[in-house]
Amino acid sequence: MDALAELVDLARRLGEPSGAMAILAEGNVSARRDDRSFWVKGSGKVMERASAEDFSLVAYGPILSLVENREHRPEDTAIREALNGARVAPGPSPSTETLMHAWLLGLEGVRFVAHTHPVSLLALLSTEGSEALAKQRLFPDEIVLCGPESCWVPYRKPGLELAWAIADAVTHYHQRWRERPKTIWLQNHGLITMGETAAEAEAATRMAEKAATVWCRALATGRSLRLLTEDDVRHIHTWPDERVRAEMLRRT
Repeated sequence: MDALAELVDLARRLGEPSGAMAILAEGNVSARRDDRSFWVKGSGKVMERASAEDFSLVAYGPILSLVENREHRPEDTAIREALNGARVAPGPSPSTETLMHAWLLGLEGVRFVAHTHPVSLLALLSTEGSEALAKQRLFPDEIVLCGPESCWVPYRKPGLELAWAIADAVTHYHQRWRERPKTIWLQNHGLITMGETAAEAEAATRMAEKAATVWCRALATGRSLRLLTEDDVRHIHTWPDERVRAEMLRRT
């Protein structure tokens, strides 16, 4: 299956209403085609009903030049013109969040990026103190598929400002863990996952939402939570057996 076909399938699976990951035109996904271009969902397209015609093939160069030039913040109309002008084939207008997709697809080991708005996670992201929750883990499989902690990004307007904030947060995360994050929490906004395969991005999305549901139910009891310690997290994160299992799940 080629990258576009995998991307269409990923969009449909994450857009299924029963999963509560994205409804209507929420969310977007992308996939690297080659070193010069990538596929990204068109603006306003519904993931649940995605087809190949709902994706735009976009050149990296013009998009990355916007993200990497922080000395100049173009007007929104200029950004939209740049996004439309970056298309290398006929297609819909690329999503506003194409900017963050272009930057993330340049990370080592990333061929697919998924951005969703899972219900339980969004509930957590809309509460005070959710930044602290991003750094904590409740059970082993959350570590295996979502990473030792989630990369936290404070709320920014979608588009260029959000892409800048994501780049800063991911860079800081890499300095701390010496690897890219598997999950990114966007305050009052949603979730980003990524991976070498569509399966890896989907698995991280589903596990992140399960973890958020566990958080919500545990907090609702009003009782004290037993969090995994830093030693617990590092043990699971570096345990060879779990790395093998994660690799198997990534390709499932």
